Amino acid sequence: MIQTKPHELYMVMPTLSGGGAERVAVALANEMVAVGYRFTFLLTKSNTCVYDLKPNVEVQFICSQEKNGPLEQVRAIRREMKRHPDSTFLSFLSDQNVLLLLASLALPNRAVVSSRNFPSDDFNGRGVLFPLRDWLYSSRADAIVFQTEQQGSYFPENVRRKGVVIENPLTEGLPKRVPFSDRRRVLAASGRLTAQKNYPMMLRVFERVHKVFPEYRLEIYGKGDLLDELRQLADSLGVLQSVDFMGFRKDAVQMISTASANLMTSDWEGLSNSLIEALAMGVPTVSTRCAGGGAEAVIEDGVNGFLVDCGDVDAMSARVLSILEEPGLSERLASEATKINERLSVDVIAQKWENVLFPEDSF
Repeated sequence: MIQTKPHELYMVMPTLSGGGAERVAVALANEMVAVGYRFTFLLTKSNTCVYDLKPNVEVQFICSQEKNGPLEQVRAIRREMKRHPDSTFLSFLSDQNVLLLLASLALPNRAVVSSRNFPSDDFNGRGVLFPLRDWLYSSRADAIVFQTEQQGSYFPENVRRKGVVIENPLTEGLPKRVPFSDRRRVLAASGRLTAQKNYPMMLRVFERVHKVFPEYRLEIYGKGDLLDELRQLADSLGVLQSVDFMGFRKDAVQMISTASANLMTSDWEGLSNSLIEALAMGVPTVSTRCAGGGAEAVIEDGVNGFLVDCGDVDAMSARVLSILEEPGLSERLASEATKINERLSVDVIAQKWENVLFPEDSF
């Protein structure tokens, strides 16, 4: 990397209050300042930050609590772009991507956006906004970062040709692999309690596993609007007393690292942080082949984890039972899974981001 002076990077986010995209953004920010860049978060909805940021990472709340609608956000972002015409601006989430690109019209700033989920779920599925998104991506974005090849394939050719795939980095300092004999009798999962995650499938899988291994519990880390509905389903399945809805916890990673298995039942995903962290920690993992391609990008079925079709309760139940019944299989999957650490280390992924954000520094 050739760099004559510190470059400035401004990242537009609604908040830093928790979530997969926010975690990746923070990991990127901390690594970028470590190698000499200036990094500033521009928050548009809330000035809340629950993450540990390095001292040189700045955070600015550029809207007001009373006025932070789409028009106010565009004006605030555009004001910052005019103040820093030589700087690069980045955003992750679909709404912020559109607002950033609208704000950047006729301005000289480099603008980079990233798709963090399955594209058809952008704007909560409000298809009327898709043509605007695709037009802005093709006409104004300097680069579009996808988490998987499958994400990119969703878009038209004039968007895809601006695209590059960069996987998520792993959180630094993850717990080491725990031997099978020392694992808690727990199945673990992490993610917001939303329809996308298909937790009803997970509860039905656990019902079957619980009949064979009644001493096991299911721990679900995450918050969301479906909590009451999921509690009712667990109760109707007769497993409520063995299911722990853990909410948001800062020690979730540490807790999951000691689980006997990690489950993901999503119908669609980008590249799940909780999934790659479980693999990196050597937690035997069973996931759906969800739309978006994230699970298939990091799991080789039967080698470092298991993949099943979305909604296939029978297949996932069988895979989970095999992990619990066969310590040798569990250990083999765990050993292979930890090989992902080198591939997704934060320094490797940050270098790929540098090449996109500041191509003039690459060689």
